[in-house]
Amino acid sequence: MPNLKSGTKSISIRLPVDLLEKIKVEANRRDVLYPSLIKAWLRESKRTRRMPKSGCRAVGNMFPEFTSILSKESGL
Repeated sequence: MPNLKSGTKSISIRLPVDLLEKIKVEANRRDVLYPSLIKAWLRESKRTRRMPKSGCRAVGNMFPEFTSILSKESGL
């Protein structure tokens, strides 16, 4: 049998607990699994934006969806 390779790779990332909870709430609101929502945001961001050079502000600008989720409750 040929050596079949999956088109995906499992990764592990650490997120602040409050951010993950807010992402889960948003995913529930949209009736999708939260990993699927994160992948959709990353895919859309890659398709429509340039990658930031570095820094949290650059990442926040790249992912306004995350920023908007946080700002609803934390006043960012």
